[in-house]
Amino acid sequence: MSEIPKPYSTNEMIGLIEQYLKFEMDHERFNKAFSNVALNKNPDSTVTERDNLFIAAVEERLEWTVERLHEGEIADGYIDWNGFREWLNNQYGKYKNNLETDNFPIWQ
Repeated sequence: MSEIPKPYSTNEMIGLIEQYLKFEMDHERFNKAFSNVALNKNPDSTVTERDNLFIAAVEERLEWTVERLHEGEIADGYIDWNGFREWLNNQYGKYKNNLETDNFPIWQ
């Protein structure tokens, strides 16, 4: 019998983002931690629809992020780790200031 996933809070997800943006964790560790929480837990009552959209956009952008870009990947929508950090810094600034952020799916 599998364990029921524990709920995650907005604070937990934002805490991971802030640690990453402050260079307190590298990209691989952030990707693993963020994806693990987003995929294996359910949002609790503190997670709003706006939070869900932001978290989903971050999760999807992570899926389109590679360590080093190769020919053709930019045209396909991929970004590298540095590009992801810049994107996330920009989006998190908008999120914190209650401005519109990129929504899921990000390429639209």
